[in-house]
This record gives sequence, structure tokens and C-alpha cells, in this order.
Amino acid sequence: TCTVKIGSGSPKETQRPFCFRIISPTQTLTLQAEGERERSQWVDAVQGMVAELLNARASATAAEDANSAATAKEIDQLRKMSGNNRCADCGAPNPDWAALNLGILMCQHCAGAHRFLGVQHSKVRSLDLDIKSWSPDIIAMFVGLGGNTAANRIWEANLVQDGTEDAGDAAVKVPMTSLM
Repeated sequence: TCTVKIGSGSPKETQRPFCFRIISPTQTLTLQAEGERERSQWVDAVQGMVAELLNARASATAAEDANSAATAKEIDQLRKMSGNNRCADCGAPNPDWAALNLGILMCQHCAGAHRFLGVQHSKVRSLDLDIKSWSPDIIAMFVGLGGNTAANRIWEANLVQDGTEDAGDAAVKVPMTSLM
């Protein structure tokens, strides 16, 4: 996907008239037309092509999405797994959010804290709203991890629940949300 912006985006824009930028996730191209009419034609053509490609992709994947999105039954299966009736971070009941890359379910409050960390650390999705995120592969990964109880044995292996330290270098478990 990309977008088109009028102007070069530089302070020297008056020296480079009739510029437009094509901005994609990986790069930005600044192009200059010979006149206002030509710039408008180019911008309209690029925007039209982007819309056409997005519409074609959406209709081509509609059938795939229907087959690949998790069903309510599969999502319910995740909720019934060991420990998934409580937030993996703070223990709040009935979590309805998940960190896809960590394999845990969490409450809305903790999901906000995880979003604050950024997607490089925690990819947060809703169990109810982000239906397309729940592909069979993601569901299988969550099932394979065994729920919040098993995931916390990994992610919080050195932490103790009662606030006392083990003989090793264990730290006190502090919910992530209390740090924000």
C-alpha cells in the first residue's frame, strides 16, 4: 500500500514546483511534473491504481479470509485453556486480548501497556475484534503453548508469586501495568 501527497515535503518547495510524493512503507519517492495539470493526472492515476489494487486484493482474499479466520468455537477453546481465564500479567478475570508473539491472553488494561511497548515487543490483538488475526496457525501456536499457566512458566520462570525471592536470582513479580 502507498499514499500520494502533493508537494515535495521540503522547505524548498517553491524552488521545485509541481512535486508530489509517493509514500510506501519502505520508501518515499519525490517526483516532479512539468505543470499543475500533469501533476494532477499523475496523482489521480497513482491513487486510482492503489484503490484498484486494494479492491482487487480485498475481493480475492474474501474467500480466503472466510476460510482462514478463526471461528468463535476456536476462540472459545483458547479461553478454556489452563490459566486463560485470568490475565497473564495482572490476574484480572476473563481476558479478551492477546499478545500474539508471546502466546498469552490478557485484560484490556494490560493490553494497553503491551501496545505501549511497541510491536517489536508485543503484538496485541483482540479475541473478539481482530477476527482476521486469528488464523489456524496462530490458534495452533496458542494451543501448543498450553495457555497462560504454561506461558508464564516460561516468561516468568525466575519470578515468584508471593513476593519473596527464591534461592537463585529470582525477582519479585510485578504486573507490567503497575510499571506504566
